[in-house]
Amino acid sequence: DKVIPIDIALQYNQGFRERIYSYVNNINTIEGGTHLQGFKMGLSRSLKNYAEKNNLLAKFKGDLSPEDFREGLTAVISVKVAEPQFEGQTKTKLGNPEATSAVSQATAAAMDAYLEEHPKEAKTIVEKIVLAATARAAARRAACPRRVGRGWEDKDEVCPKPGHKALHLLRRAAPNGDHGDDGPHADDDPQHREDGAGPVAQQGTQGRPDDLEQGDAPFLYLIQA
Repeated sequence: DKVIPIDIALQYNQGFRERIYSYVNNINTIEGGTHLQGFKMGLSRSLKNYAEKNNLLAKFKGDLSPEDFREGLTAVISVKVAEPQFEGQTKTKLGNPEATSAVSQATAAAMDAYLEEHPKEAKTIVEKIVLAATARAAARRAACPRRVGRGWEDKDEVCPKPGHKALHLLRRAAPNGDHGDDGPHADDDPQHREDGAGPVAQQGTQGRPDDLEQGDAPFLYLIQA
């Protein structure tokens, strides 16, 4: 197997926006790719396993979505791939399948260790994840009420999905939040997108995202594998 050097920096804050910046061989992969997919998988798996293991979801009766684990997260992902396979001509999305498992395993292993060693911060992060899921469910109910016997149903083709204006309004009303005019998927931020993009930490950097230095962050964590 080919070795894939991995550098990741991540930080949670009390805001609602997700910012993920990914690089391959110092190339800004603004469309993400397999390395970003692996990071998201490893992060979600580690946090969910920790929460269940430590009974932190006992009072939560809803469902957690992948987005809930990344609310308020800023992360920088940098990988070195000997023979990168990019999708398209602009080299903005990595296609190497081996990067998914490599980054997922490295992220999960490092997060598992961190959470076990920092239970206070781990609990804070899990509480934020639960809050995100609760707000998402509440906004969905508010935007799509049920009427028993009246034929109203909570279907995707009728009800807005997460990211709808109703969810933005609910989050703006939350205390201690990053509640400006932007929501979790701000249209005016070209680097804020679901599949990630942005500057890289560690080798080859030309600066770090300002987001890493802002907010009331439970932790700033560096992963190297």
